[in-house]
Amino acid sequence: MAEDIKEPEAEAEDAEGEGDEGQEQEESGKRKLSGKFLVMFIALPLVVLAGAGSGAAYFFGMFDPAPVTKDQKMAVV
Repeated sequence: MAEDIKEPEAEAEDAEGEGDEGQEQEESGKRKLSGKFLVMFIALPLVVLAGAGSGAAYFFGMFDPAPVTKDQKMAVV
């Protein structure tokens, strides 16, 4: 029965020891980014921006051929 009861000092040392190990792990190792985070906040916005830029370029006629002037028509003929 006396073995089951822990002294308060021993419990405090156990709790401090566990906390110190957790802090050491956080400080020494860098936090890794998960796959979901990379997709949602990096890859998806890049795809949306690329699509919006392509749509804007198409809308404003950047993919159309250059208009032909009268002088250019005369030179070809």
